[in-house]
Amino acid sequence: MRPTLFLATLATVLAAGVSWLAPYGAIAQQDYTGRGFAVYAPRPVGPTSATAQHPPAPPAADNPLQAGPKAEAIRRSAQAALDLQLPRRLTVRNVNTGQQLSVVYWVDGAYDAWELARLSQLLHDHHRNATVAIDWRLVDLMWLVARMTGGETVHVHSGYRTRQTNASLAAATTGVAHDSQHVAGKALDISLPGVSPRTVAGLAAAMGWGGVGFYGDAGHVHIDVGPVRVWGK
Repeated sequence: MRPTLFLATLATVLAAGVSWLAPYGAIAQQDYTGRGFAVYAPRPVGPTSATAQHPPAPPAADNPLQAGPKAEAIRRSAQAALDLQLPRRLTVRNVNTGQQLSVVYWVDGAYDAWELARLSQLLHDHHRNATVAIDWRLVDLMWLVARMTGGETVHVHSGYRTRQTNASLAAATTGVAHDSQHVAGKALDISLPGVSPRTVAGLAAAMGWGGVGFYGDAGHVHIDVGPVRVWGK
């Protein structure tokens, strides 16, 4: 990883007046059991206000991508974006199946269980035809990255994975974690057409919501809402 290049990218974004990213605490999950979609809910939960405030995840002091005034400014600005009460519109394409979906998954201060369920279905494990509820924080992370980069569509190269699929991938390729966040529906491998993967990785790393993996300027970017960490080359 080359932190100086990431920081240069972040400085360019800030200079352009982009202010869509911010710290994001744990917002309670919207009830996925509504409208017959009980299959998407890992447990019964109820909706909560989307404006609930929680302390942000502490930045990694030893990682220049997640500490310092530039990263702090990005995290502050995102809270303002989340507080604007604007409908959150997102277009996602599953590159493995060719399916594409446009949703308004948050409107009038609440997450839409139906739209989140549709996204979860789009990002299913196509090897096993299995679906799990994709973490709502991951959806918000995609939304923010897309808005601040001007990307119209988020391409997803890997979404949910069953344990069987993840094990097969780990046996066939290097770099696949046996305890991958993909298995929990908390990770995605993404790209945005016309947007540098370095830009996507740098912005996601500055947010500090979870893990970010950078696989080169021609590849996709891993994002998750698990433990905060950064890796790549």
